[in-house]
Amino acid sequence: MSDLGPSGNDPDAGLQPDIGADLHVWTTRWEQIEQDREDAPQEALEEAAELLDEMFEALHVPTGATEAPETEDVIRAREQIRDVLGRIDRDAPVAAEEVASAFEEARDTYQLLITGRYASGGDAGL
Repeated sequence: MSDLGPSGNDPDAGLQPDIGADLHVWTTRWEQIEQDREDAPQEALEEAAELLDEMFEALHVPTGATEAPETEDVIRAREQIRDVLGRIDRDAPVAAEEVASAFEEARDTYQLLITGRYASGGDAGL
C-alpha cells in the first residue's frame, strides 16, 4: 500500500502532510520538465521517468507486477515509458508519437501520484 492519502471526494485527498517539502520540489521539477519538453522531448521524458521513480520510492508505491494489484496502471505506464527510453538508448527507431504517448503516460502518472486521482477524476484506490 502506498502512502497516498484517503480516497473519495475529499479535496485534500492525496499526499500526506509530511510530504509537503517533496511536493514543492516535485512540482517545481515537473514544471521545468514540461518547459523542456517542447525543445527536447526525449530528454524531458527521461527526466520525467527519473522524477516518477523518485516519487514511487518516496511514496512507497509498489512497482513490481505482483506487489499490489491496485498499482497495475502505474506499473503499465512505467513499463511503457521505460520501453520507449530503452529503445532510444539503443538507437532503435522511436516515432515522435511514441515519445508523446509515453510522456502523456508520465504526466498522468505524475498527476495520480500528486492527487491520488486519475486525470479523468476517478479515484485511484492507491
